[in-house]
Amino acid sequence: IRNNRLRNISDDGIQLQNSDFVQIRYNDIADTRGDGIDVEDSDFSVIRNNKIRFVTSNGISVEESAFVDIIDNQVSDVGEAGIFVDPSAFITVAGNTLRRNATGVYFQDVVLSSIENNTIEDNQIGVRLERAEDINVIDNRIASNLIYGLWANGDRNGYMNVSGNVFLNNPTHAKFESGLVDLTGPGNQFLNGNTALYFSPFGGDTTLLSLVDDDAPGYETFPSVASPSNYGGTIGAQFFSGQTNAFVKLDNNAFRAPGGEGIWLNGLNSTYDGAPAGLGLITPSLSGGILSAPEYNFLEDMFIHYPDNAGTTGIFFFGAVPAPVVLPPVAPFSLSLDNVEDFFRQFSAFTPGPSGLSVTITGLPSVTPPGLNPGALARISPAAGAPTPQNLANISPAAGEEDAGVERTANAETPASLDAIEPAASDTNAPCWADAVTAAGNGTVANYSFSGSPEEDIANVASCGSTQS
Repeated sequence: IRNNRLRNISDDGIQLQNSDFVQIRYNDIADTRGDGIDVEDSDFSVIRNNKIRFVTSNGISVEESAFVDIIDNQVSDVGEAGIFVDPSAFITVAGNTLRRNATGVYFQDVVLSSIENNTIEDNQIGVRLERAEDINVIDNRIASNLIYGLWANGDRNGYMNVSGNVFLNNPTHAKFESGLVDLTGPGNQFLNGNTALYFSPFGGDTTLLSLVDDDAPGYETFPSVASPSNYGGTIGAQFFSGQTNAFVKLDNNAFRAPGGEGIWLNGLNSTYDGAPAGLGLITPSLSGGILSAPEYNFLEDMFIHYPDNAGTTGIFFFGAVPAPVVLPPVAPFSLSLDNVEDFFRQFSAFTPGPSGLSVTITGLPSVTPPGLNPGALARISPAAGAPTPQNLANISPAAGEEDAGVERTANAETPASLDAIEPAASDTNAPCWADAVTAAGNGTVANYSFSGSPEEDIANVASCGSTQS
């Protein structure tokens, strides 16, 4: 059935019953008092590229059928649903544009079917699911609908996968009254509106509604567990921006454990636009769940859950503010003679090596310039004695032959006695400085005297090496 123009029809524009493998294409239908296209008990049908508007009932209605594709149709300004599907299975609704209808797409008693890649705008309700099971709502643009973008209505919905959709300017983007809601796939974008995700079990029956859980089996509850590690469900990786009331709202016993405590739910992986609070984008999982106090307070304000419902719902974990680190007091440092001693006791005593250089000056170098007699040395200040060379031995401390407690003898006052200066000289007399250094390197003590005349020093240099073995 194709390429027909149908106007002012008193019933359905096109009606198909008990007919399989039928294609309905490229028809222009307006002003009917029934459905634009009605398909009943007809499997493997294709309804494609039709334009339907200003009809009293549904734009396209499919009942008691299977394997029906409803693709690339334009349906607008109809009294009921743009596309209505009643008990049927394996229905694909894809690529359609549905505007200004009572409901964009309405699935009732439908299983194993999908709503994908549609533009669903300016209806009262964008997508309505009632007694629907194994439904995919994916990659749609659901915008500016007057009540709900998506409504899982009633008490008998089952599994539904909601992913990859853009929800824009709907007052409530998605409301769930029953079903197992899977938000673990590609994230949805929730832009503007009042409330993004609204969980309200039908009749207050907490058993009717749950979230897919992507961690270990079981769950922890609050207040028994203050910081959870095992959740009872997750909202996955959604993007929230511009809501005026709540990112997520729970009421009517949503996610309440049988014992009455709140089930912990995972909100760590979503991204929240904190612009209204002067904050940036907040993705708690990227910071390991660590939030600043302004971030935490903003998210707490945007989640209506256990703390806001007198403990009658579940509770989301979206991170926490770490406790401040308090350092122990440090006693003031006190310096005293006692602890100085303790300080130095930490160091071991100095232990010299087995060899080294010891220099003993046993005479004075020649300092007599031309024209000055040796007696002038006696004028060294402080005074060194009478103006004779012998009186150099009177330098104090004594340089002569005196032993402890024994008077200095006459011999002590001879120039030769200068060699007896203590500490005692070695048996090895180095004729030159090089031999003295060599002896010291070998671990022995060597004497080297600066007392000779320049002539003697030159002669001694000639004998360098005589003390080396």
